[in-house]
Amino acid sequence: MNTLIPDRTFYRMGEILTLEVEQDPDDTLEVTESSLLIYPLGEFSNPVLSYSVGTGFYSTIGIVLTENTFSIGCYSVFLAYDTSRADEDEAWNEEDFCIVPNYTPGSAPPAPITGISGKVYTDANDNGILDSGESGVSGMSVITVNLADFADVNRTTTDENGDYSFELDAGGYLVQVEGVASPTAYAYVTVPDGTTITQHLGL
Repeated sequence: MNTLIPDRTFYRMGEILTLEVEQDPDDTLEVTESSLLIYPLGEFSNPVLSYSVGTGFYSTIGIVLTENTFSIGCYSVFLAYDTSRADEDEAWNEEDFCIVPNYTPGSAPPAPITGISGKVYTDANDNGILDSGESGVSGMSVITVNLADFADVNRTTTDENGDYSFELDAGGYLVQVEGVASPTAYAYVTVPDGTTITQHLGL
């Protein structure tokens, strides 16, 4: 029996994919040649990497995940081997792994953002909902007011797509398009710690 064991499933670019390979320890398959082949998940025409393993029973293989060879996404790694047995010419063992967006190797993952984000849009049918085809409005001033003391006010301006965002402490807030009295241009929002609430504002 042959086994192929990655040390984990998710990796960052620049980290090392470590594979423990155990090949036919009982010598029942009579392995003559083995290779590691790595393909993008679901695509098996051209491997992004191939590596000769040899015929040893046990080995540990480390592969540096570099941008020259890999990109963000998931991959299948195969242990392919030929045998001298006529009834089992070639066999495979497969495991999958993924490369996820990077942060500084060895550091903690970035903390989730606490805040409010959304779009200021033209509410063409006045239903208070951002519908398909309704466009964002750029250059609008959006404010948040902390409902705990009504003193902590933040301002930002919508971008070219009408989008805005605030990083805030957890708590209750009024978010409003400044100077606009429409009932769809403001909202009361409770923001839990580690969560970004989406709140669109209509004009």
